[in-house]
Order: sequence, then C-alpha cells, then structure tokens
Amino acid sequence: MSIDWTAIAAIATAAAAIATAWMACMTKRSLQQAEKHHQNSFRPICILENYRNPDNPHCDSDNPYSRNNYLTVGTYDWRSEDLLISAQLRLKNVGSGPALRVWMILLFPLNNPDSGYIIEMTPLSANGWYGDRQTPIQFRLSKQNYTDRKFGFRLPDSEIDVRPIDAVWEIVLEYEDVFGNKFHTVHTRDALHPWTKVGIGRLNLPVSVRIELDRQNQLGPLPRINSEMQRQCWKSASTGTLHD
Repeated sequence: MSIDWTAIAAIATAAAAIATAWMACMTKRSLQQAEKHHQNSFRPICILENYRNPDNPHCDSDNPYSRNNYLTVGTYDWRSEDLLISAQLRLKNVGSGPALRVWMILLFPLNNPDSGYIIEMTPLSANGWYGDRQTPIQFRLSKQNYTDRKFGFRLPDSEIDVRPIDAVWEIVLEYEDVFGNKFHTVHTRDALHPWTKVGIGRLNLPVSVRIELDRQNQLGPLPRINSEMQRQCWKSASTGTLHD
C-alpha cells in the first residue's frame, strides 16, 4: 500500500493555513482588546453635582439636595429684559482622561420638546471642574424666546427676584475623549428617574439641537460660557492652578 504524500502535504498545508489564520485572528483580537483597554484608561466621565453645602447657614433651601432648586431663573440685568438661568451645579470630570468638546444642552422635554439651549464649555482635565457660587454655569435667553416657545416655568416677579424653575428640565452633557470617542451624560429634574445616566455615543437629541451642534463642531472649539467663568478658567490655566 503506497502513501499518498501529496494528499498528506495538502492536508498539512491546509492545517497550517488554518492555524496561521486562527493565530492572526487571535492576535488581532488581542490588539483590539489592548487598544480598547488603553482607550478606556483615558475615558472621561462628566457629571453635574450639587455644590451647595447643607451645613452652610446661608443656604437658601431647607433641602439643598432637592432637584427642584438646581436651576433658577432671574433677569440678566436691569438694562436688559433677557432672562438668566443659573445652575446651582458643578460640572466635574470624574473619569481618568480629559474631556474635550464639552457641550451642555438644556432641554424642556414636556413643554418644548423640539428645541433647547446649548453652551460650549472649556475642556476638562481628569478631576477638573468648574461652576460655583461666584461663577455659576448660566444660560441666557430672551423673553421673546420664552414667549414664543412657552417653556412652562414662571418668570421672576421683579428685576431682583430669582425663583427655581418649576418645569421639567433635562441637562445633557456631550463630550469626547482624546481618541475622538463620544460620550454623553443625562441629568433630569424628574425625581422618578436617576439623577445621572452615562452612555457611550451620541444621544438622540431634537433635530434643531443636533444640527446646531454639528455646525458648531465644524467651527472648532469656541468657548461660550459666561465671561466671568472664562476669565477664571483662563487665569487658572495660565497659572497652572486648574481646579482639581
């Protein structure tokens, strides 16, 4: 009985090819996992937290952790009829990497589900933050916009009056890591939902908001926070004393 060495060689070659392909697949998977682990080690996680101290005797609320008091509305100044929404919240990056292209979007999903207000924040280092009593995070809107869009909250009674916003609101944070991966965080006034929800990728926002975000992203990073906070952030960056 003769041995068909040609057939054996063909089988061996096929087995070697399969083994090589399997090793290549395993190597590729290992490299992908290593790259994913490397990117995860630089992942930012941006959140909003209440900066008000319940032990502070000047605290203006019996329950400083009530979400009802997290956003307040007042007039911009005596020369303008514009409204100023102030967040009693601190924006903080609790992740392990810097957050780039940080956007904050204020939505009123029940009263005005088709639009929102957008501000672009400066990049945040790991453990970096901004927003406090002296330099709060603020949204400016005109009374004309309020009249047209009917957000559903009561206006202040006078120029010096400030009142909590009593409509249901959501604040969405969108940001990127140094690799261009996109993330989002959602905070809501509705106590029936968790205060913080973190996700990967872009959130399904109203069309008008998404169009504006895409347009602004094409323009590059242009900070649109209030001037006092801009000065503080730039001063901190120039002196090397960023908030940690």
